[in-house]
This record gives sequence, C-alpha cells and structure tokens, in this order.
Amino acid sequence: MNVERLLGDEIQYELRIRNLPVYRTVAENRATLRSALRCERQGLIGLTPSASGLSAQEEYAICANKLGDLRVDITRFDISNKVNEYKRIST
Repeated sequence: MNVERLLGDEIQYELRIRNLPVYRTVAENRATLRSALRCERQGLIGLTPSASGLSAQEEYAICANKLGDLRVDITRFDISNKVNEYKRIST
C-alpha cells in the first residue's frame, strides 16, 4: 500500500483498524501508518481485523460514504477533464 496516495480519512481508517492512535495532522498519521506497515511486512506485528472495534454497520457506513465521495470525484473529473480528453482523442 502506498501511504502517500491515501487521503486523510483513508489513513485514519487504516490506523483505526490497526488499533493505532490517530493524530491531528495527516503527516503524523502517515508516518504512523508507514511505520505500522513496515512492521507488518517484517512480521513484527500482525493485523487482526477484529482489532478495529467497529461493528459491521459502522464498517458499512464508512464504505458507503467513501463510495459516495468517489462517485462525486469521478463525476467532477469527467466534467473538468472533458476538454483535455477531447483534445487527446481527436489528435
């Protein structure tokens, strides 16, 4: 997982499911997640899905909200990128 590509809420989610602290800044959270992933790769710690402490309904709500955000982002991208795509296709 490339931590640099994750949005703030995605980083917070990854920290929560690992039962790690969530800090005030994205930079702090990125560093914490990066360190946790390194430890997981080295086999020093394991990820247990039950560690999240979230119910199935809470997980569903988080995923549904994220899907809604992605739909909006994709629509905006399609609209704002239409001119560039037209130029690319027609040349």
